Amino acid sequence: MDREIAMALSLEPEPCAGSGALEVASRVSKLLNNELHADVTFRVGDASFAAHRCLVACTSEPMRAMLGEGFREGAGGEVEIRGVEADVFFEFLRFVYTGEARVTPENAVALLEAANLYDVPPLKRACGRVVVAGLTLDNCVELLETGRRYDE
Repeated sequence: MDREIAMALSLEPEPCAGSGALEVASRVSKLLNNELHADVTFRVGDASFAAHRCLVACTSEPMRAMLGEGFREGAGGEVEIRGVEADVFFEFLRFVYTGEARVTPENAVALLEAANLYDVPPLKRACGRVVVAGLTLDNCVELLETGRRYDE
């Protein structure tokens, strides 16, 4: 009997992936642009997006640094974003909160620029795939330059 107990105790724990992980992801996605417990607001042009520092910081090292104590943005609850359109920044935040973004041929290059700026390689790869899929003779030179600029 003791041997059976010892064997049972030495078993590896069952992984908890699956529906539990999906439930957590679903709950986190509900925080996207939700002011509940938000501790930072990103101002992008005329738009503003409520966010949670811990989620943004754990996805993007440049954002982590910007939201930290050493930067002006880290001290306040409002961060102005420049050089990124509001709809593109929202898709960046969607990726932060859900691991997904709506990457279209129309926004792929701009979202690639944001993903590069905030150092989010999985989003860069997703954008790169959409850019490549939209490659034509008319845009190949421009997209080649974009690819070289962002190493995609």
